[in-house]
Amino acid sequence: MTVNIGLNAIISSFICSSIFHPIDTIKVRLQGSKRPLTKNIYKGISLRYVTAGVQSLTFWTTYEELKKTKKIPESAALASLLASAAETPFDIMKRRAQLCKGPISYRSMYHYILLNTLANVGISTSYHSLLEQVGPLHSGFITSILTYPIDTLKTITIAQKFPKQHELFLGFLFKICYITGYLNLNTYMMNSINDVNKHNKYI
Repeated sequence: MTVNIGLNAIISSFICSSIFHPIDTIKVRLQGSKRPLTKNIYKGISLRYVTAGVQSLTFWTTYEELKKTKKIPESAALASLLASAAETPFDIMKRRAQLCKGPISYRSMYHYILLNTLANVGISTSYHSLLEQVGPLHSGFITSILTYPIDTLKTITIAQKFPKQHELFLGFLFKICYITGYLNLNTYMMNSINDVNKHNKYI
């Protein structure tokens, strides 16, 4: 069962990354006060596949196991903490590629690791805790609002440049589209595939 969940997580992350990477790239460039469309918006997609695959594999296998004995908020927080530790090095490289930025200092890397962990735990805990209470669209929207400040600080840590007000606002709109779309599609695919597997198991 865990192997099936892991494979499903990698497949769903690949599909979601292919669809939503351009939106994330535009968001990141706006947060980093860079022109969003002057470079290839699929830049960093290979690193996105690695980052999302590692994150999704770690999160879903851990989350589904923890849900058997723990409540959803606690399960999501612990699973995302482990997933963040696994995917952060790749996420740093991915965001640097999106911003067309060179190496960063060890101090900036330390700050990014801390912010990325806080962001991932916040996103997963908020989204999965709210999902059954308010539905997928509202949970994605609320999660975007709660985690956008930390996400922006992550980008500033690498870009070393503060965005203008209109860039912050536009970045927020793309954040809503990215978080709501990615999380909902990823969760829907995982639940659908798991339901099919459970159904086949009893046939």
